[in-house]
Amino acid sequence: MKSKLTRISVENFRSIGERQELNLSDATVLIGANGSGKSNLLSVFRLLNYVSTGALQDYVSGIGGAVRLTHYGALTKNISVQFEFESDTHHNQYTLKLIPSQTNQIEIHSEELETKTRTGGQRRVDLISTFAPESSLKSDALSGHDPQRVNKKVFNAILSSIRYFNFHDTSVESNIKKPSYVNANPRLMHDGGNASAFLFWLKDSTETYSYYERIIRYIRMAYPQFKDFVLDPDRSGNNRLDFVDTAGPDAYVLSPSQLSDGTLRFVCLATLLLQPKETIPNVIVLDEPELGLHPTAIGLLANMIFTATENCQVVLATQSPLLLDHFTIEQIRTVEREGKITVVKQPDAAELAGWLQEYSTGEVWQKNLMGAKP
Repeated sequence: MKSKLTRISVENFRSIGERQELNLSDATVLIGANGSGKSNLLSVFRLLNYVSTGALQDYVSGIGGAVRLTHYGALTKNISVQFEFESDTHHNQYTLKLIPSQTNQIEIHSEELETKTRTGGQRRVDLISTFAPESSLKSDALSGHDPQRVNKKVFNAILSSIRYFNFHDTSVESNIKKPSYVNANPRLMHDGGNASAFLFWLKDSTETYSYYERIIRYIRMAYPQFKDFVLDPDRSGNNRLDFVDTAGPDAYVLSPSQLSDGTLRFVCLATLLLQPKETIPNVIVLDEPELGLHPTAIGLLANMIFTATENCQVVLATQSPLLLDHFTIEQIRTVEREGKITVVKQPDAAELAGWLQEYSTGEVWQKNLMGAKP
């Protein structure tokens, strides 16, 4: 059984000052007004991706330095992030503490793993990195000399399989509108830039073709004029794929630049959420995936999310009452600003039970009965 992420806690990260805890289920939905801090919470997962792959410094420099990560740019504050996982036999905890410097850089103050049996038996703590620019988790996991190599290998696999996705960029220069190399298909990129190569791989194998067919079915339900993809490798020797759509009675071929933004985003979402269980990440993180989608497509998106949760966890932020209607109160977390501080809460299901007999979850939220006023 894959380990499940049960809780994260964050302190001094962007709008999150005092420690905030987010309890997680198979599908967890964050709701809140603009500027409440939903995207900041999701950015914690993105930060972890870079830490687990040894690219923390690239990430920090790319966003403008440590001042962009710390609580309101205060370089005197240390960032603390904690992830808790559970399997059938163990409860595991990963703790990361980051120190910003006066030169606007950042380094790992400490990084450790704690493992203990769920029956309360053996407990083990592995210190991974201290005062280092990058995590040594990945390198230690590959080292034959590290006595805890197997344990670290398991944790590295868990952490690196928490993936943040954002398909909002559908501009002319976006990666999704450019050809992708045919062999760029081990896993879907965070911006959908290799979607054509990934779809080609699904279509080209008898083992994965059924998943390709399922993706096609969902796209047709959202966009009835859609027929299929034309996924032919470039004959010029560049070994590239063009991402195109066949539509209409004359099978007119449309390039990505001719498709609507909503269509492209839905294609990426379907490819991500309906892929094989062997390749789907342990945890999928999405920020406002409903952006640009027709109401019918939003309903299909919810169905795809629940299909994905058969094999992984999904954490998402939304401002769509239509999407929220598909989730239960137990799956919803509210995100609000109290002064300058982001606060995360879980709605009281018992308190809202009477309202939910008459109204949907989206309507209850719009009535401001669960907080996080829309």
